[in-house]
Amino acid sequence: MRLPIIDDVQVRQNTKRIHQEMERPWIMPIRVAWEMAHGLGLGKQHKLLSKASTKMAKSNRNEVRSYDAAIYMAAHMSSGLANACSGADDCINPCIVYTGRSMLHNGPQKTYAKRLYMLIYWPNVFFTLLYRELEAHWRAAQRRGAIPAVRLNGTTDIPWEKVAPWLFKDFPTIQFHDYTKVYSRLDRKKLPDNYYLTFSESSSNHHRAKEALERGWNVSFCSDVMPRTWHGFPVTDGDHHDSRYLDPRGHAVWLSPKRPNNGFDIRTSEFVAWIDTPYALFNQGGLK
Repeated sequence: MRLPIIDDVQVRQNTKRIHQEMERPWIMPIRVAWEMAHGLGLGKQHKLLSKASTKMAKSNRNEVRSYDAAIYMAAHMSSGLANACSGADDCINPCIVYTGRSMLHNGPQKTYAKRLYMLIYWPNVFFTLLYRELEAHWRAAQRRGAIPAVRLNGTTDIPWEKVAPWLFKDFPTIQFHDYTKVYSRLDRKKLPDNYYLTFSESSSNHHRAKEALERGWNVSFCSDVMPRTWHGFPVTDGDHHDSRYLDPRGHAVWLSPKRPNNGFDIRTSEFVAWIDTPYALFNQGGLK
């Protein structure tokens, strides 16, 4: 099934839909949900949660005490359905949705878009699949003696605390965690106790990143080498694992740049702080 081509008005409506609370869906029989997802062109018993990333594999080998999974959906406006990353800026081209297998083959990109389609148009199907998988993920973590952890925004920046506040109450023993570029989401009074956010820094929000650190939030940044301090705060290695909620508080989180497969030259990206390479001149106007 091909996804519909929609106009700008519908895109805005869809974007609004994934930024406000959805009605709690009724959970249908899993076989019905699988059949509907399959009719959309997804696998016969399609799974939303993935553990297929290098850092997640490190977490799940018990290098840390966490058992992680994530949902990957169409980032920013790549689906043509809605803007799933309202805070996106210079992270669009080097986005992880364009790294690894996601861009080597077109299949994953279509899958990501169809998952977003389900969330927008078929939330009952989406949450039926998700609830079943969260229960299975929790059981698997218990067998491993690890903390069950889930990133709902593997490649998106959807405010799940607004969209599905009931989800966190239904799974109080799962640790949810995400990155976000939306500064207004950093509100501990509005975030569920089991939802941890790391603010993502880029060239357009340095002042917000520093404010977040000063307020006690961890902030991730991308650079070619890992400095000892960032904005005057100690730095921890974010490439070691993907379980951000285990990072020491009051730290900046260093991430190395990942080469995208969409033809974009990562060396020209302002999203990356080039510190110790010839490309440092790019951040000093060398390309302009």
